[in-house]
This record gives sequence, C-alpha cells and structure tokens, in this order.
Amino acid sequence: MIAQCFYAFACLAVVMTLSTACAKRPDPHEGTPPPAKKQNFRVLEGHSQVVIDGVFSPDGRQALTAGGDWTVRLWDVSTGEEIRKYGEDIRDYGKGLAHEGQLPVESSVRKVAFCPEFAGVLAAYDCGIVRMWEKDTGNEVWRFEGFELGVMQMRLSSDGTKVLAASRDGSAKLLDTASGRELLSLDGHKESVCRTYVWDAVFSPDGRRILTAGNDKTARLWDVETGRELHRFNHEDEVRKCAFLPDGTHVLTSNGGSAARLWDAESGAEIKDRVWFSAFEALSPDGSHVLGTKPGRDEEGVRWIATLWDVNTDRKVSEFVLRDNHQMVATFSGNGKQVLTFDSSRYAEDYSLRLWDLDSGKEICTLKGHQWHVSGAVFSPDGKHLLSWENSSGVAIIWDVPA
Repeated sequence: MIAQCFYAFACLAVVMTLSTACAKRPDPHEGTPPPAKKQNFRVLEGHSQVVIDGVFSPDGRQALTAGGDWTVRLWDVSTGEEIRKYGEDIRDYGKGLAHEGQLPVESSVRKVAFCPEFAGVLAAYDCGIVRMWEKDTGNEVWRFEGFELGVMQMRLSSDGTKVLAASRDGSAKLLDTASGRELLSLDGHKESVCRTYVWDAVFSPDGRRILTAGNDKTARLWDVETGRELHRFNHEDEVRKCAFLPDGTHVLTSNGGSAARLWDAESGAEIKDRVWFSAFEALSPDGSHVLGTKPGRDEEGVRWIATLWDVNTDRKVSEFVLRDNHQMVATFSGNGKQVLTFDSSRYAEDYSLRLWDLDSGKEICTLKGHQWHVSGAVFSPDGKHLLSWENSSGVAIIWDVPA
C-alpha cells in the first residue's frame, strides 16, 4: 500500500513538472551573450505622458526629451537630473497654473533639437507650431504658427542658421533660426489630389539643396535659394525617409518602408543596381553602408533580421538577427562602429536594446532596464551614451555604453 502511494505521488510530480515546462514560453534570448555585468544607466521620469523624441547636445553632456505632456525637458547626462522644462505642462494647465499670456500648445511635441549657435532649444508640435526658447533661461524667443497641420520632421542646417520643418499639410518650410521668420515654402507635394504628408526633409551637406519625401509617391530635390524643384524621384508607394550621402552626389529614398533606392543627385537618374528590398532604417555616418530590416528565416524559423549593405559594391556585410518574431528597429552609433537594435515585442523579457559590432555582426551585449518596449533611441555624438524611451510611459533612460 505504501509503495503504491509513493508510486502515484511520483507520477503526479512528473506530470506537474512536464505541464509547467510546456506552459512556459521559450526564452527568446537563449544562446545570446549575457547582459553586461555592470550596466550603468539613469532613469528620466519627468514627463507625465509618453516620450516621443530625444536628442543629445553636440558635446554629449546634456539631453533633450519631447513629450506628449506638451513639454520639452533638459537633462544632465552624467547624473540623470532634470535641469529645465520648456513649454506649458498639460498638468499645470489643467490646474490653472499656466503662465498668463502664454497659451499652452495643446499638442504633443513631436521633434526637438539643440540650437547651439543661438543657445536655444527648438521644438516642433503635432498641432503645426514650431517654437524656440533660450536654453539657459527657458524664455520663449519665437513661435511659428504657419503650418495648417502637424510637423512630422524638423532639422537644422549645418551652420545652424536655418530650420527645416516638414508637415502633414503637404509643405516643407524653411525658417530663419534667429527670428522664426519664414524664408521659403516648398509646396510641390500638395499637387496630389489627396491630402499629402511630407514625412521627411533633409539638407544637402553643403546646405544648398533640400530633399523631401512625401506620401504622393515622390521624393523631390529643391534649390534652397530659389525654391525651384530640381528633380523628382518617382516611386510605386509613398516615400517615408530620405537622406543625402555625405559627399552630396547621391540621395537615398525609402519606398514606404519596403525598399531603399539610390539616385544621382545631379541627373536625377536612379542607380538601377542599388535597390535594397527592406525597410530602410539608417545610413552610416560616412555614407558607406545602408541598414535595413525585414522578416527573414534562419535555422530556428522566422526572425526579424537587420542587414548591413555596402553602398558602393551592393555586398551584404553583416546580419543582426532578432531572437523573437517582432519587428526590429535599428540605428548606427555616431562613430559608425556599432549598431543598436530594439523591437516591438509585447513581452516584458524583450523590453531591451541590443548592441552589435558592425564588422563581425556579433552581439556585444543586451541592455535591460525598460518596463515597456522601446520606441526610440539615439547615440551621443561620441558614442559613449545612449538615450532610449518607451512607447507607453513617460520614461526615458540614459545608458553608459559598454566599452
């Protein structure tokens, strides 16, 4: 009798153990390098709503974050302490504490930038407003309200004297950084019969041309002085991203996230043997490599893969394979020696960033600290720090990049 009871108990234990093992989701990180033993990071918790954008100062000592709470916040990179807030906080407005005479911008801040030439901070809002404040005092310098709809992208010219902003109203406008005065409005994308977004806009390296990308299935090259359209690059789908190669002789456009194409900036002709069929994520700082992401398959099944391509030879250099089946986003470090990837996983164990060696394609480490999945990240100019932010909270994190 005792033996029978012991046998039944042992069988029950085995069944329970197997059931638990089968119910457990496989570890997507099995076989990957362990996280760095010492991960130094500072959590930034000033925003009351989701962080949408972030950027480092040119010297890497400070960082800006843009939030859905209508504010921009300045942080000390070494300590993670908040230095200053710009704009009217949605919480203060709700309590009647907004400054008299400064109506709050009832919209999220979509893009943010440092303006060192004028010691300023720039912000572009989803309601179509662009503002600049004095960085050290927080006083507003100017406010531009010339867009009909929200701003999608904002960039500074290399000399810092001009601001380029692209809008959902189908235009890209050039503003004087010192005064906020409109210098030029590029409205060619509005020729479309339907509402047109200008998703992206960039300056050429010499600042004499502007490249825009729109959902009217075109990218367009413009002369900065006259506003004249120089070339039109036609696509089969909306164009979401665009970039100049560092020498300014070629431009790169992304066709709705499904293909990246290379064009001659002087003639407007497409380089036919340079089409990369993946979502264009980034161009390396020296313009020698294109980084794209797409679903792929390896020995373990379907995976998201980031692929590194040589722009000059069209040769595949490296692949960075995600360990789970979720969409990947990738970017280059400022020195071009590392690649950072993060994904849209819904699982808490995947709320991380992965750092890769550019040449070998080997994973350097996994950075864990977020409580929600990461929606954006940037390197500091010297590559020593990372700024990342979550898609479902007001949290951002500054990381010390492992050597």
